[in-house]
Amino acid sequence: MALLNKRRRITLFYLLGFFVDLINTFITAVVSPEIGEALHADVATLAWVSTAYLLGLMLGMLPSRWLAERLGERPLLLGSLALFAGATLLTGWAAQMLTLLPLRGLQGLAAGLFIPAGQALVYRQYSADERPKVTMAIMATGLLAPAVSPLVGGWLSQQMAWQWVLAASLPMALLALLLGACWLPHAPLAARNEPFDGRGLLLVGAGVSSGLLGMTEAGNGQGAMAMGCAVLAAILLGGYWVHSRRSAAPLLDFSVARQPVFAAALMLYLAVPGLFIGVNLLAMLYLQAELGWSAGAAGGLMVPWTLGAALAIACTTWCYRLFGPSALLLSGLALQVAGYALLALGAGVPWLMLAYALLGVGGSLCTSVAQSAAFSSLAPEALGQGSTLWALNRQLSFCLGVTAASLVFGLLSAQFGARQAYQGTFLLAGGVQASCLAALAWLRIGSYLKTKETHEPVSERSR
Repeated sequence: MALLNKRRRITLFYLLGFFVDLINTFITAVVSPEIGEALHADVATLAWVSTAYLLGLMLGMLPSRWLAERLGERPLLLGSLALFAGATLLTGWAAQMLTLLPLRGLQGLAAGLFIPAGQALVYRQYSADERPKVTMAIMATGLLAPAVSPLVGGWLSQQMAWQWVLAASLPMALLALLLGACWLPHAPLAARNEPFDGRGLLLVGAGVSSGLLGMTEAGNGQGAMAMGCAVLAAILLGGYWVHSRRSAAPLLDFSVARQPVFAAALMLYLAVPGLFIGVNLLAMLYLQAELGWSAGAAGGLMVPWTLGAALAIACTTWCYRLFGPSALLLSGLALQVAGYALLALGAGVPWLMLAYALLGVGGSLCTSVAQSAAFSSLAPEALGQGSTLWALNRQLSFCLGVTAASLVFGLLSAQFGARQAYQGTFLLAGGVQASCLAALAWLRIGSYLKTKETHEPVSERSR
């Protein structure tokens, strides 16, 4: 019973910290107009309020595992929360972009240090068979934050200045810090002599920064700048790949991705939730500009999406044990294909509500099952590296999804009308899901035939 209480406390502590990060990510969009007006910032500059946080987040994830092993998980998690709380408090006095952007980056850095180390600590408390339950709790938290953030941010923006809306996550960060100080165990440090991979940090950090800058410039229509950043990012990350294969203790050890289930889950996460983020941004424009919907009506489609996602998360735990991950992934991808087809071809309110409901059920089914299968496949000693790679891949999927959807729409709109470009982008997104569905079905059939052949009697195979 004591072990159960300890596990619940650690899990609750991590989920609260994770929720703080998500609130801080999504609440910014609510007050972007007020920030632009107050600080005289254009749209391209305003984008960096979110980009600076995302950049800090990804850079903080890189040394998180090493610091957790060298300093201990408790000092790192508490220190990162204290750093986040301090940076969040200072945003209340940010009076210009030159002050606000570094503080947003510092917030992101603190959250990046927290998430991989905290996730690895939580998963380590559970056996492989129990980890799908943890994944469902993480997914539910990830679903709750985007739904709550616009409501809370909108209400706060009517009561106080934008600086304090950005600081809305401070009370929860302080609560998480207090709970962590009371609940996190004082574990002895393991004897480790692993040197810090400074060269790897420079290569990956510069590569990630260049790639993120390129994606931002692509979204602003700066094609030449975006291409240059993408080439530089490829060179730097390629250099890290060579470096990591020669290093005895690389910053990011990609050997964990050789585990087939973990690798497949990483790829699936790129194809499903990241792509939806990009398509959804286009869909909001499509509904308002082409179909004449109001902003409120278009945003209301997230209600059936949220309900569908919640239904999938609630059912995944027992369905996972009953049917296994492959059947659930096939079902989720099939629902995604149908949802994107309806989004492209349907014009009536009932059809579009059904499209978003299918995308909510299918998307959450895919992501929750993928994460459950990924972390159930890892040994306890691999959870640190696995958590870091998973967290980086999740952020990368969101960036790539937005960039890919925007680029495809831009290419199609140069050849066709706006409506055809929107619909073509939605259909191509469904085509990506169909490709994943076909690949997974092929692998499952091949695995079945191989198993059948292995268990076939020798006398039958010799005929």
